[in-house]
Amino acid sequence: MASAARSRYARDGANIVVTAKTVETHGTLPGAVYSVATEVVAAVGKALALQLDVRYEDAVAAAVNEAARVVGSIDILVLNASPISLSGSAATPVKRYDL
Repeated sequence: MASAARSRYARDGANIVVTAKTVETHGTLPGAVYSVATEVVAAVGKALALQLDVRYEDAVAAAVNEAARVVGSIDILVLNASPISLSGSAATPVKRYDL
């Protein structure tokens, strides 16, 4: 999710949960989960960071459960992963996510 959108949602009162497969930022893949969460905290004061590899359905379920436990309900979900499938997001099985 773009930085401006995250900041705007948070300013409007949304709880921001940042998920990413990577924990450490490196040259070819900037924006690891904790660095993005730190940017959100600097901008608006709060964020939850969760490492998540969306290829694993049990990991997705655990992340959703943890987010709901910590922040309450989930009102907006921005899926920025890149499934290789010619179906819509809702119809794409989790195992098709190949990141």
